[in-house]
Amino acid sequence: MKTLVKIIATVAVLGGGFFAYQTVNAVELTGKAGVSYTDTRTFRGVKQADDTLGASLGLSTSVSEKVSLGVSIDSFNALEAGQTNELRSGVSMGYDLGKVDLSVGYTNYDYQSATSNDEIGFGLSVETILNPSVLYAIDSDNDSDVAELSVCHEFSLAENIGLALCGSLGNVDAAADYTYHSVGARLNTTIAGADTFAGIALVDNDNAGSDSETVFSVGVSLSF
Repeated sequence: MKTLVKIIATVAVLGGGFFAYQTVNAVELTGKAGVSYTDTRTFRGVKQADDTLGASLGLSTSVSEKVSLGVSIDSFNALEAGQTNELRSGVSMGYDLGKVDLSVGYTNYDYQSATSNDEIGFGLSVETILNPSVLYAIDSDNDSDVAELSVCHEFSLAENIGLALCGSLGNVDAAADYTYHSVGARLNTTIAGADTFAGIALVDNDNAGSDSETVFSVGVSLSF
């Protein structure tokens, strides 16, 4: 079964976007660019590759006080020969209801130009102590859908240092259905205007013969 890659519909992976919304005033765009490394690349509980270098770019703009639009592009390059690279691009729209955010997005996943998947995702998140979010996504061939619940809470350890504890539980309904989960911790810091992180996570699924994966990752990004 093809492993679909997760869409983050609100503002894609980086909270980014790239829609040029024209008004009388100049369009205000915000963006984020970053690089990262992970020793085991996984998605929805399934291992995709070993050592991987990632590069991401996203831009966003507000259509109104409540509506935001965005686009993002992410590249994942396996550092070991014979493993799969991936290029991911997406557009999204978010609607802010105060403590609740709604979103819809489209993502294309290209695997070394050999195969390509398209996915539409719908999201809902709530700003509370655990910041729960729900995602429902379906691919364009209508042969796979995903439901996922995520929670995350961040603690402030110092002025520019935070620790985030996160977990997720999801189900993929496809030719071979399976359930997956992950739990992890991520240390976030801000140094000289750059955001850095180091994280560890335990990822697993209920497929027969599938081993759990311990994932280590580090990265840096700049906002503009």
